[in-house]
Order: sequence, then structure tokens, then C-alpha cells
Amino acid sequence: IDEAKTGTNDNRAGFLLMKKDASKSPTWDAVIFYDFSRFSRDVSLAIQDTAYFHDLDIDLISITQPLDNSNEGYLMRHFIYSLNDHYSKNNAKHTHEGMKLKALQGLHCGGTPPLGYDVDENKKLVINPEEAIVVKLIFDCFDANFSLNQTAELLNSRGYLTKAGKPF
Repeated sequence: IDEAKTGTNDNRAGFLLMKKDASKSPTWDAVIFYDFSRFSRDVSLAIQDTAYFHDLDIDLISITQPLDNSNEGYLMRHFIYSLNDHYSKNNAKHTHEGMKLKALQGLHCGGTPPLGYDVDENKKLVINPEEAIVVKLIFDCFDANFSLNQTAELLNSRGYLTKAGKPF
């Protein structure tokens, strides 16, 4: 299980463990997943990983996209891999464009706002006056050629904390 992990790479703890277990002559002979996008969203990795499991005589079974091991099933599997790859890259492009537009409008794009800012009820970034003092000090340290460690030591010695409430 790789909950909330991207399928755009195979560097997922559960996936890597499954591959490792598969190489040790397991008692199981199939990998079952919801659909092929849960297996992989990168066409080249999907083909590579499919070959890996095929060489070990381990079937790949999609619950919602059942395919056999015929030539037609092989073709459809690769077609689905290509569609998943395209969908993932297209979705990333649209997400990036949407975030860029929000940022250009001065709107918050999600997550913790940057140090020196808060988010108002309209999702706009607004200056946090107390944190702005810290941000100004950081810029002053940069202008004075302080190292990152020197800057952190100065901020910590004055009792300032990060946005997360932790020392710098």
C-alpha cells in the first residue's frame, strides 16, 4: 500500500517492497490493484515494471480494467499506460497554470503561507506585522553577508520562531 503517493514514479516504499518480495520466489503469483493508474502513471516505468513482474511469472491484475495476457491485452495495457502518463502530465500542467494564476492575483496557493504573511478570508496573502519584522531582519542579515547558520543563530538568540513555531 502506498497511500497518497504519486504513481508518476516507482520510488514508493510499498511498491519497492513488493518488487523486492517478488524477487524472492513468493507464494503469491499476482499483484492486484484498482486500476492501471494505481500501478503507474509513467509509461516507461509501467512498461519496465510490467516486464519485471512478467519475468517473475507474476500477473498484474486490475480490478476495474481486466485484461488478459493475449496480444490484444498487451496492446491495451500499453495504450492505458500511455493514457495515464498523458493524463498525469496534462493534469500537472493545468495545476501549475492554475497556481501561477492564483499567485499573480495575490491569492494563496495552499499549504502554510510564507513567513511574513497570513491568509485572509478571501484567500489573499496579507502581511503579518510581527513576522514581517523577522523577514526584514533576515534580509538585513543577507545584506550583511551572514551565513545561513549565523542568521539562524541571531534569530534564535532573539527568540524568533518559524511559521511552524520552531527555532530556526
